[in-house]
Amino acid sequence: MATLQENINQAIADFDSIEKSIIDNGISVPLGTDTSAYSGLINQACKKQYDEGYQTGFNDNSPEAVVAQFEAMIDESGVLDSTEGELTEKVEQLLLYSKLLKYGTTFTLNKACDIEIIPFYLDFDYARSFIDLFRDNQHIKKIKGINTAKANSLVRMFLTSTIEEIEMPFDFSGVTSYAGFAGTFQCSFLKEIRVVAGTIKFSIAFTSAVLSSDSIQSIIDGLATVEKAQTLTLNSAVLSKLTEEQWAIITAKNWTAK
Repeated sequence: MATLQENINQAIADFDSIEKSIIDNGISVPLGTDTSAYSGLINQACKKQYDEGYQTGFNDNSPEAVVAQFEAMIDESGVLDSTEGELTEKVEQLLLYSKLLKYGTTFTLNKACDIEIIPFYLDFDYARSFIDLFRDNQHIKKIKGINTAKANSLVRMFLTSTIEEIEMPFDFSGVTSYAGFAGTFQCSFLKEIRVVAGTIKFSIAFTSAVLSSDSIQSIIDGLATVEKAQTLTLNSAVLSKLTEEQWAIITAKNWTAK
């Protein structure tokens, strides 16, 4: 067992290491700072790393690479031969991509991002996860679409966000378990959504009470016929709108709506 002096020496060494780590992460530690304040300084360092992370992303972490790849993508779509409106869209895209944080094949968006409308398709064809992509974002209203075809996790993708409309159909064929849909569409303002037919293979929930009739039908069409029974969870206001024919389709595909 270590002596009291050895424990004291170890504690001093530990705090010296913590102090160095905090300073290395860009947070100053004034001379004479009480060690009881270190937890707050550690939080500041973590937040600084977190905030700075949103200045990088896309295929590469350098701002230059973000711009280069962004411009290459725009070139392919012809937007650079542009009207003023298309040029504005280009700027908005660059602003958005600069706020994306990439963890391998996962993308998230800073919830403080104040963009309300994303009028272009987010074509991340290599992305495997969109965990928390728009989670808690209280600005976003409408997006053109997202390439989710290869994504196996959409966990909390729009959880408690203010999203109202997603124009282009979602392809959910990459999701390989019900866990991949946990909290994905638990958002109250969603009105318009389209789904590629037959690509929802696992239990999923849409909690919005204001889904349009076309959205409801598209979700039902999006259900795959499954061997193991799955559950489609809808808001009670939406359930009350289902027709006998829609109920029959849901049942025929071995799904339960509740």
